[in-house]
Amino acid sequence: MLTHRDVIHGSFAQNQVLQDPDRPRTVAYLPPAHIAERVLGIYLPICTAGHVTI
Repeated sequence: MLTHRDVIHGSFAQNQVLQDPDRPRTVAYLPPAHIAERVLGIYLPICTAGHVTI
């Protein structure tokens, strides 16, 4: 089971390794139940103050 804290921590760790641009714009197109969509499309933009279009 993944908690929100675990996923947010992983997003911050990933952002330190792979530098994403500040305030990225992303499009969330997979179902929210898909873990890749939640991490790449929702949680990572939250950590970098990005904009998400659903």
